Amino acid sequence: MSNNNKTANVWTAVATGRNVFKNQMDKSYDTKVRSLQYALGTKFPTYHSFGNDLNSMVENLCDSKRFIKECEDLQLVPTAVAQHVIFEGQKVFNKVRDFGLRITFGRQVSEFNKPLYVEV
Repeated sequence: MSNNNKTANVWTAVATGRNVFKNQMDKSYDTKVRSLQYALGTKFPTYHSFGNDLNSMVENLCDSKRFIKECEDLQLVPTAVAQHVIFEGQKVFNKVRDFGLRITFGRQVSEFNKPLYVEV
């Protein structure tokens, strides 16, 4: 599978997870994780295969020195924050790359310190 197809599948899965999450009364971290897990079955045969594709996108965002510096300044874990950025969608991902975390999320970014996907 090409990198473009893998990336497209991640965007599709997180869009589904985001829509599930938006329809929940409980907007907790645990609900966000469960919403993403529910969506994974739409495009990925296994939880692990999603993780591989997600991690390549996380690495892409973490290649940005500005992103890493902002995470460090805010005392946040860059890989966890990157997962939340990806969960928010491709437009938000691009906005973070172009303008940074603070401009894109403001104080909300402080909620992104726990990963949505953990290798099991």
